[in-house]
Amino acid sequence: MSIFLASFNKKKNQKNSTKKILSYKNSLYPKSIKWNDEFLCINFLSFKNEINNFYHEKNKFIICFNGMVLSDLKKKELKAKELLNLFKKKKNKLGKFLNGFYSILIYDIKLKSLTLFRDHAGIKNIFYTDNKKDFLVTNYINIFFQSNLKKFDPDESGYLEHIIHGNIVGGKTLHNTIYEIPAAHFLKYTNHKLVLREFWKNKKSSSKISFNKKIVKFDKLFNEIIRQWVPKKKKISILLSGGVDSSTISALISKITNNVDFYTAIFDKKYNYNETNLITKVSSKLKKNHRFVKINESSFGKSLINFIKKTTLPLTNYNGLVVNYICENIKKRNKSKIILTGEGSDELFSGFYRYYEIAEKYKRTKRLSDLIMSKNYFNINRFKFIKKNFIYKIPLKRIKIAKSIDEKIPIKKYLILDQKTYMPPYLDRLDQSSFLNGLEIRPVFLDKRIMEFSQTLKESEYSKLTISKNILTKIFLRKYSEKYLPKDISYPVTKKAQLMIPTSNWFYKGVLRKLIFRYLKKNSFFSKKFKLSKIINLLEDQREERQTKNDHSSFFERILSYEIWLQLMKKYKNEIE
Repeated sequence: MSIFLASFNKKKNQKNSTKKILSYKNSLYPKSIKWNDEFLCINFLSFKNEINNFYHEKNKFIICFNGMVLSDLKKKELKAKELLNLFKKKKNKLGKFLNGFYSILIYDIKLKSLTLFRDHAGIKNIFYTDNKKDFLVTNYINIFFQSNLKKFDPDESGYLEHIIHGNIVGGKTLHNTIYEIPAAHFLKYTNHKLVLREFWKNKKSSSKISFNKKIVKFDKLFNEIIRQWVPKKKKISILLSGGVDSSTISALISKITNNVDFYTAIFDKKYNYNETNLITKVSSKLKKNHRFVKINESSFGKSLINFIKKTTLPLTNYNGLVVNYICENIKKRNKSKIILTGEGSDELFSGFYRYYEIAEKYKRTKRLSDLIMSKNYFNINRFKFIKKNFIYKIPLKRIKIAKSIDEKIPIKKYLILDQKTYMPPYLDRLDQSSFLNGLEIRPVFLDKRIMEFSQTLKESEYSKLTISKNILTKIFLRKYSEKYLPKDISYPVTKKAQLMIPTSNWFYKGVLRKLIFRYLKKNSFFSKKFKLSKIINLLEDQREERQTKNDHSSFFERILSYEIWLQLMKKYKNEIE
């Protein structure tokens, strides 16, 4: 894990932000390298042993990065100097030859040119702001506020897209004049001109080999990727949900190293969808090193507020806090800096039941809007309930992204769309948790080779299976996992959902119900936009059963989080920690 904060001055020796950048400190990243010339100023902070992520070629280049960069050509992890040598050969096409997870900054000292790369999946991020006097860059948005380079200035024009879809796409953020580089894009800044280009697409692909041969091919590929993503000499942690993804990762990693701890989140109260009895059946070794991290309802509200304050962004899916709870626990134990997760497998191998529902709907209607809106049309209906004659137009950037996907098979088109719109913001929240706790989260399924392999599956190979009324998704992964896992983990009879925060219950009669009444008062943002009595009526309709007709919890999660964010940022805009 490392941080970079930089400014590119638009006029020679016009050092507007230099002092703030060079004075920035963070106790979790004690190793600091500072460099500046008449145009660029950069502060690079990292763990004590991550010096290989920064390199200065005297009078020629500065390069630094956060994450792990793999070479597609040599199939190995690259140091900053090796990455620079590859950049000299490939120039702006560098991203096409990289894998892993990364945010990269390269400064050409002679040409006075700044180039930034964000990885293909969007695991790491880069934020920038183009001011009159300078061009500012960082890999964590909250650093802009921690360093006092930016003051809170919300862009409220995007709130509807944010609430309805759970994110904003196309590079904008909820902060005025702060932008992010979209996944699989590079940005070049030269002579006061900004160029933003996509360098990789998960294009349609097909394979004529049989299903069983694909299983064999995937096994060889996945084992190779595990060996490249997992350091053998370092202590690592695995987030273990008990599902097929994390259990398979655990089984494969346990083959190459014993230096592993496993973590699972549980709640202080038992909910009917919080099953954990299958988790430790993979092996006795796993059971010995397995720890449960309890999430208490009483302290959840405080944790939510603190996370929003520290990240300077609202949290639209509260399940993102589960990872932060576990990261905090791992940080306290101080035994591991690297965490492996199964994130991304759902978006690659059709892990949500909505993929089948919406794909079938799209087959019938041929309306692109059905894929874009997905299940979020429920939020439009909720807005219509609280405001008469409510109208929502899908943002043009979302339509443009959907149209750019060259895939005829509905479910594959839908999966790629989710990989481009739904997945990166969620991954950014994971990365925020890693940053706040001085850890590195590695979602191994999002290796570029696995993303590309997933597109070779036929429509029938994304099929679902029903066992004792339990609908199972990700059938390809389940079939593959038979080689490594007990049958009742590959094909469970009961539904696995232990990483789901029970927000439906907590908005019905728990801590979140109290919290939303605390924030949705007169003069709050949403009370000015909508009738407060109507929002309360919708809250009264909330029931504790998750994903039913009367479960509006996802809607309330987004409204509450946005309201907390606005009020917190206005109150603490000069003292963000």
